[in-house]
Amino acid sequence: LKLYLVAVLTVLSACNKPAATTTVTVAGDDQHTVVARYNGTNITLKDIEEKAGKQLRDLEKQKYEIRSQAVEGIVIAALVKAEATKVGQTEDQWVKAQLEAKLPKPSEEEIKKVFEENKARMPPDSTVESMREQIIAFIQRDAQRDAAMSIFADLKKKANYEMLLKEPEEPRVQVAAIGPARGPEGAKVTIVEFSDFQCPF
Repeated sequence: LKLYLVAVLTVLSACNKPAATTTVTVAGDDQHTVVARYNGTNITLKDIEEKAGKQLRDLEKQKYEIRSQAVEGIVIAALVKAEATKVGQTEDQWVKAQLEAKLPKPSEEEIKKVFEENKARMPPDSTVESMREQIIAFIQRDAQRDAAMSIFADLKKKANYEMLLKEPEEPRVQVAAIGPARGPEGAKVTIVEFSDFQCPF
């Protein structure tokens, strides 16, 4: 795997051809679109929303996340390639150089300590020298991810990157302001507080 994909998610999408369907549309709001019928009774999009609204909204969020991750992957790969080309390097070489500039080298004491603590799980006849690169990668694992994200963020900022995909809006729910209250009934602003009185906090 290339280094410049360390912090980039690869999104695979499969396309399935939908089965042919017949939709009957009723004049008015989309919620009144008829999607099925039995014994003369219509099932509309509103019925579906009432039955499976949460699952459908979760799917919309997942679709947005997959698309936004794909956009990020495309943009970052292109920006890294452009920067690497400027200095005559491969993408791997460019990212490695950037990471090395950001990440401090572990001390010999740190390397030896990790080696001794994990020696039993290493291949037979392993030495500090033979495992040095793996140990350094282990020590720097979290820091490397953060550094890579920082590098990619800087690239996007320089390129005036802007995400234009719109995140699905959360549905508004009308809540009846009933129950114990303070203040006049005709107040211009009403705050409804939800609480779990069995919660220990």
